[in-house]
Amino acid sequence: MTGAKQADPVDFLAGLKRGGAALATGVPCSSMTGLMNAMLADPALDFANAPNEGEALAFAAGARLGGRTAAVLCQNSGLSNLSNALTSLIAPYRIPVLLVIGWRGRPGVHDEPQHRLVGGLTEPFLKACGVAVHIADADNAAGLAEVCARTVAAGGASQAILVPMKLFCDVDVTAITDLRRYAGEILRDEAGPSPPRDAALQAILDVIPDDALIVAPTGLASRALFRLGDAPSRFYMMGSMGHAPALGLGIAAATDRRVIVLDGDGSVLMRLSGLAFVGARVPGNLLHIVLDNGIHESTGGQMSLSPRTDLCAIAAACGYRASAEAHSTETLTRVTRELLRKPGPAFIRVFTSAERAKAPPRIPIDAAEIAARFSGAIANGRRKSR
Repeated sequence: MTGAKQADPVDFLAGLKRGGAALATGVPCSSMTGLMNAMLADPALDFANAPNEGEALAFAAGARLGGRTAAVLCQNSGLSNLSNALTSLIAPYRIPVLLVIGWRGRPGVHDEPQHRLVGGLTEPFLKACGVAVHIADADNAAGLAEVCARTVAAGGASQAILVPMKLFCDVDVTAITDLRRYAGEILRDEAGPSPPRDAALQAILDVIPDDALIVAPTGLASRALFRLGDAPSRFYMMGSMGHAPALGLGIAAATDRRVIVLDGDGSVLMRLSGLAFVGARVPGNLLHIVLDNGIHESTGGQMSLSPRTDLCAIAAACGYRASAEAHSTETLTRVTRELLRKPGPAFIRVFTSAERAKAPPRIPIDAAEIAARFSGAIANGRRKSR
């Protein structure tokens, strides 16, 4: 597009905001440098700097569940990172999201060899996932941004705006990223007999606030939580393994209520980047609890890497204000109460017994219904000002 007419990224951003996008998230793309700089320089826009495309999409899903719309910026080379969350979170739960994707390797346009394959797959892949696809140009960019954002904000289909190379003109950025580091405290616990998973879950339910919002992880833990008692304020993840922290982070950005993210050792290790994302955002209302039995229980009991990994130290290094270990329900009850009294984010690693018992029944609720009633539970509670 050298010498071709370009779009003003500030106008595009204004269109997003008119359409209801109050947040943005994503990772850098050379095709959208001007747009990302415009977002970083806008004091009225909350930009969540994500570690990868999948975490950005899960964050946007959480924000949407809470009634806010976040634009997800990425390059199409990152579609592989998006695919898990797009196919097993966005699609089955019918959570509308807004994607703004730098289109490298566009068919018929010369580009580097590493972009050519994904360039041709971009449109058909997104459409196969139920996403409406639009191609931006210099004349339609701002209007397209507004229409697509408005569609997502109204609960319509997910929208993707493909941004050709060099569409946006450059924008100087003067915003400075907050690089402060938080040295989180770690509360250690003496090793002892570990409680069963269900006993740990019940101990958590007994002490968290009645209006807390719970994100339950992929696998048997979600099914066990449902068996202990169902409520609309509980989001049961049936796929998108490892995305619970980013989803909870997006929810925490949309509500003042306490958000409890339940996780497993296998899933948290799959996406340690989620801990960095949470730590960077410093959500005061988020408590992240990992049920660690040292095995991949949902897939047959294979060993995980957690016995050789200090998850609390990782959480502290990533910026969680406090983290704690618990080897018993008594300690779990005590540290949960203690950390709920402090500003978050906080992290608890509760060691549970390595069960190989009969799996709990599957959750008899459609994924889309889980999402709809969860959004309703947030809407009926306290929300952050828009």
